[in-house]
Amino acid sequence: MNDKLHILIVNSDQSVSTPVKEFLQKSGMMVSTVRTHEEASAYLSNSNGHSDNDKPDLILLNQSNGTTCNGRMFLIRGLNRGVPAIGFAESDSANNVLMEAGAVKSFNCREITEQINRGDIGAQISFLETLQDTATQGKSAAR
Repeated sequence: MNDKLHILIVNSDQSVSTPVKEFLQKSGMMVSTVRTHEEASAYLSNSNGHSDNDKPDLILLNQSNGTTCNGRMFLIRGLNRGVPAIGFAESDSANNVLMEAGAVKSFNCREITEQINRGDIGAQISFLETLQDTATQGKSAAR
């Protein structure tokens, strides 16, 4: 059993997902990335050969304008599997869609990426604490 927090990042923009992934890995977390909601659904349903032990503790979910319906459906499927999600989009309106669908928190993905790139320690710690707290609450709720 792996005690590292496992985060699944769903984001097609590598200029966002790569620095966030690297930062989270350096912070001691296990990170998986997929580009689309469909890939994430497959990941969650183990159709890509992942075991239950590989199930993420938390999802950072991107919501782009063209995937509103897919994003909502994916979020609902993830929540049904007991995996909490955090909205991780570029606009307040996209994050609001995710919050209305059941995401527990939201971040502007560009702001987080900029804070990581410039070494804003306070913002980074706040981001990590939110991820840890959300995953812990999700694990407690699943028991």
